[in-house]
Amino acid sequence: MFCKRSWWRWLLVGLIGGLGCGPRVAEVTGTVRVNGKPLADIEVYFIPDGQQRTKGPRAVGVTDAEGHYRLDSGTLGPGALIGHHRVMLVDSLALAPVPGDRSRPSVPQPTRIPDKYMSATTTPLRAEVKAQSQVFDWDITSP
Repeated sequence: MFCKRSWWRWLLVGLIGGLGCGPRVAEVTGTVRVNGKPLADIEVYFIPDGQQRTKGPRAVGVTDAEGHYRLDSGTLGPGALIGHHRVMLVDSLALAPVPGDRSRPSVPQPTRIPDKYMSATTTPLRAEVKAQSQVFDWDITSP
């Protein structure tokens, strides 16, 4: 009799403990500067690095007028997936306009970010997101 009760208790503990499983995220903020100057309208992407065994959704944030960003992982909420990431920077003002979107110029502007930062395969930027809030500042140089 005791053995049966113990078995059910362990099953219940396991089921309850498993409810909170899944990808975990941590708050990530920072600033993007180019040649020491903070830039607005820069999209910051944290792409999970599968080569480092990090898998899951990407996180994205857009810089404000002071160059500050805060990442969001969509359905997982604010922050970025815990683990290793490749970091991409994309100049929103250099992207082709989207019909009906008045937040971008009607004609793409020249990019303020060197091309190597705009691809997950060529970006030299890497970040390891840990289980606590973190700040990742990026200061890159551009001709």
